[in-house]
Amino acid sequence: MGRLVKSLNSENIKAGFHSVQWKGITNNGQKVPSGMYIVRMNAISINGKKSYSKSQKVVLLK
Repeated sequence: MGRLVKSLNSENIKAGFHSVQWKGITNNGQKVPSGMYIVRMNAISINGKKSYSKSQKVVLLK
């Protein structure tokens, strides 16, 4: 429905390979139902001159 479900990481981290895990819980601590969700990752360089954004569909099955 286009609503934000959960923000997983919004802090500054060094360049490299990283991973996060979502346990099907909203920002309010509620469990979400099985379904299709869109994951979006945004990255901005330290000086703010470069940015990267990637979206991908994922399916949550319980």
